[in-house]
Amino acid sequence: MPHISGTVTVTTSGTAVQLSNTKQRVYSITQQGHDGNTDRVWLGQSSAVAVDAGFPLNANEAVTDNFGEDRSAGLDSYWVDADVSGEKINFRALVSDLN
Repeated sequence: MPHISGTVTVTTSGTAVQLSNTKQRVYSITQQGHDGNTDRVWLGQSSAVAVDAGFPLNANEAVTDNFGEDRSAGLDSYWVDADVSGEKINFRALVSDLN
């Protein structure tokens, strides 16, 4: 299974950003607050994620979710917002093959 990784910047606080627009199924994903962040980023599985309305991560904090093949979601369903404009999140996902 392939991996997809990247860094996503929240340009404007209060406006959620999609991690990726690929619909490949995620079997495992690690998301980490970028080491240069000054405040929290907020994780969620819709564009409705918002400051104080998602799962918070500080700089260098990480969370890993393992789903397996039966409970996976598309990578396009992962979103991030931030307390401060310009904050970033790093991610690495184990995803399904393109087919």
